[in-house]
Amino acid sequence: MRKMIVILFCVIMAWQCGYKKKEPLHEPFFRTAETIIDSVFQQDTDSLYPFAAAVRSIKYRQPFEVDSLLSGNSVYKKLDSMPEIHSSFKNDEDTAAKRSSAVDYYTTTRNVFEGHEHYSSSNARDLYDCRAYFQNDTLRISIGSHLGLGNSGLNIWIIRGCFVMMPYSSFCVTTNHSFEPLNVPLWQRLVLDKKIYSIGDSMYGYLSSGSVYYDVMGNPSGQKAKGFFKAVVKKRDW
Repeated sequence: MRKMIVILFCVIMAWQCGYKKKEPLHEPFFRTAETIIDSVFQQDTDSLYPFAAAVRSIKYRQPFEVDSLLSGNSVYKKLDSMPEIHSSFKNDEDTAAKRSSAVDYYTTTRNVFEGHEHYSSSNARDLYDCRAYFQNDTLRISIGSHLGLGNSGLNIWIIRGCFVMMPYSSFCVTTNHSFEPLNVPLWQRLVLDKKIYSIGDSMYGYLSSGSVYYDVMGNPSGQKAKGFFKAVVKKRDW
C-alpha cells in the first residue's frame, strides 16, 4: 500500500508539471485517483497518521489555478434554477437564494461488527451549501452544513495565492478524550475565476480533493470531493 501512495504522488507531480487549462469536469487522472482513496483509507490508515497536518497548517499549502472563463460553465446556469439548501437555523436566511454548490462529497467510514470491519460511503451533495468569508489576508471557503450542531464539510483556506483544504466535523456531545483534527491530503486541486477577491465579490470555483481525515475523536475517514461552487464573499470575524 505504501508503494501505491508513492506512485499516486509521483503521478500527481507529473500531471501538475504538464498542466494545461481545460474543462475541469473532464479529468481522467482525478477519476483514477478517486478510485484509490478508499483503498488507501481501508488498508493504510495507521501508517498515514504521522503525515497528517492540523487545521490551516502550511505543510500542504499550494498555489490555486485561475480560469477567468469559469463563470461561463453551464453548471452555474443549472444552479441558478434551483433553490438554495438552507443549512442553518438563522431566521434571516434569503429564501430566494439559488443553489451555491454542485460538489459531490463522499465520506467513507469504518465500523466493526462481530469482529469484522465494515465500510460505508455516503454523498452529502444535497445537504451542503457554499459560503465564503474574508478577513484581513485570509479567505475561507466553506462547503458543508452549517447547522451549529453536528456540522461537517470542507474548509478551503486561502492566503497570498496559496490554499490548503481541510475537512471539518463537530459533534453535539462533549468528550474528555478529544483530539486536534488532522488531515492527510492525497490530492487537492482548486480552480477559481479570479486571483484576488474583495468583500462583496462573486466567486466561481471548482475543486477536487481526496484525503484521510482524523476527527476530534481520533476516528479516521476517507474524504472525496469534486465539483463546482459559487458564493458572494462576505466579511466575518472568527
